[in-house]
Amino acid sequence: MLNGVLSTADLLAATSYESVGALRRSLDKQGVPYFLGRDGPWTTIELVNSAKLKDANSDNERYSPEML
Repeated sequence: MLNGVLSTADLLAATSYESVGALRRSLDKQGVPYFLGRDGPWTTIELVNSAKLKDANSDNERYSPEML
C-alpha cells in the first residue's frame, strides 16, 4: 500500500479472494468505490471507509492502513 492506495494485490490479500472477478463483485456488493487499473480494481482507505460496508460486527468500524 502506498499513501492510502490499495492496489489489486492489496485487496486480494486483504479479502482472500483468488480472482479479480470475485473481488470486483464483492466491492460492488459492499458499495466500495474503486477504479479499474491495468491489474484490476484499486481504491483508497478513505473510499473503503466512506462505503456502507455490510459488517455484522460493527456499524462504526473504520479501517486503517495498519490493519493490512
